[in-house]
Amino acid sequence: MQAWRGNDDDWPAGYHSAVRFRFTKVPSGTRLDFLHSGVPAVAYEGIRDGWRDYYWEPLKRVFQK
Repeated sequence: MQAWRGNDDDWPAGYHSAVRFRFTKVPSGTRLDFLHSGVPAVAYEGIRDGWRDYYWEPLKRVFQK
């Protein structure tokens, strides 16, 4: 688990959310389960889009066969 914080002023001072990554071996390779909890409601949409745009889509391009 990793403490996570947004870069904007929408987050309360000193507040961190939690990000959890779990990797599991499966017959076809590795499964990644991801959970990001405790994101302030006002920041949710930006965080959701940021994970998709800056992490998941680029990683998908790298690992696509």
